[in-house]
Amino acid sequence: MEVTSMITQLFHFWLKVLKLLVSSLILWRECQTSPSPRITTEWKTVRLFPIPSIIYLIHNNVQFATLTYVDTSTYQIMGNLKIVTTGILFRLFLKRKLSTLQWMAIVLLAVGTTTSQVIGNNSM
Repeated sequence: MEVTSMITQLFHFWLKVLKLLVSSLILWRECQTSPSPRITTEWKTVRLFPIPSIIYLIHNNVQFATLTYVDTSTYQIMGNLKIVTTGILFRLFLKRKLSTLQWMAIVLLAVGTTTSQVIGNNSM
């Protein structure tokens, strides 16, 4: 295992531990200051929380793995494609209409991202 890969994984792990500690501290403080904290314990509601958590976990791991293969500027530019896919999925799954201006923005963003990568590859 490479040292860089191991440092990245350790950083990711300790970052999650820090988030857990800060969240626990905030929850503890909330429980101390208010008479009855508004915490949901119903199974119907609580069972929905792991779904975004797992997606977030996968996203973070893929993000760190991607950064080991791609330089940061390319990663940031390609990250703009999230807006393009969100707009298209918004239209497909939610059956919402996008205005002409929104479609133009999505097309321009996709073309700009593609162009920046094509120009970037030719200069190498």
